[in-house]
Amino acid sequence: LDVMSMTIRKNNLGDSILTDVNFYDDDRIKKRVYSGETLFGKKLITFRNGGIGDLIFQLPAMKELKDTYNKNVELTLCCNEQYLDIFKNIEYVDNIITLPLKLELLLSHDYFVNFEGLIESSDRAKFINAYDLHAEKFFVKPKDMNPKLQSDEEHDKIVLREIDKSKTNIV
Repeated sequence: LDVMSMTIRKNNLGDSILTDVNFYDDDRIKKRVYSGETLFGKKLITFRNGGIGDLIFQLPAMKELKDTYNKNVELTLCCNEQYLDIFKNIEYVDNIITLPLKLELLLSHDYFVNFEGLIESSDRAKFINAYDLHAEKFFVKPKDMNPKLQSDEEHDKIVLREIDKSKTNIV
């Protein structure tokens, strides 16, 4: 199972998944951790609370899944709101939604892939291409490792203003 620990918390928006306590003890969630099952006619959701890099690293593997299943799989990407515009026109991503991820939405999907801490907590990340680490979580080897992204100049300015320049960033 993924290394990230999470909790489900009640709030006025319904159940949301937040970091803190291990949520993989819940059988409804355990059985939805994607581990290479056939995805024909299935729904898969991915999520990452953090930088745009990990979201971009998912894209070649998501395209490979879409191609493998002849588009007969529904792929949903869940990310922070500021990245919605960047990913909204990717033809092989069916839905883009914002965090916090609602438990009800997670449970409405057959499987999920959680990318929290994938690079930060892996010693292998020092030696393995980040695209390959992400592809492993999808159990695929993409033929094309070049994601096609589009953005507009105005949105780029907003993202660049939000970057913490005291930290290392990939933009």
